[in-house]
Amino acid sequence: MTGRIFRLPVQAAADVSPDLRADGFEVVDRRWAARDEAHFYYLRSPKQPGDYDISVGAGKTESKVTVQVRSLGNLRQPFEYNGAWWPRRWPLGKSWHSTKGRQTLQETPVSAVNEKTLDWWTSQDDVTLWRQLPPAEFARAHYVNVHQGCPHCGTAIFARNGGFY
Repeated sequence: MTGRIFRLPVQAAADVSPDLRADGFEVVDRRWAARDEAHFYYLRSPKQPGDYDISVGAGKTESKVTVQVRSLGNLRQPFEYNGAWWPRRWPLGKSWHSTKGRQTLQETPVSAVNEKTLDWWTSQDDVTLWRQLPPAEFARAHYVNVHQGCPHCGTAIFARNGGFY
């Protein structure tokens, strides 16, 4: 998607510095992962939708792939790719319309904003904030909406599943 950050793993020896060519993409960060024996590049996709080439060379080996960067508006339009209809919403191949008849989560009172904490976070630069994010291989759905939980069983879902749902 346009403007999104994603991880590109490149398997190469630790002492090899892969030659990444990704016109239109911004390299946000990179790191070596010894366990995976890979260099992880964190790239921000271009702001304009289109097909972009990414190539990586390491020694005599080179790989090239074309990445389709799409806007949210593009992704909402039905299209066929590799024999499957996207987006994977019912009914397939047709425009989406809501069938929701009522609210499923009830709002619970949220605690007052801690101005001191908020001021600290908003005063940080992008590099500091980026370093707060966990590596991409960590689950991102952990304790999301912990104050609401499941429409059926409430917050008990967090106790049963170790925080994951």
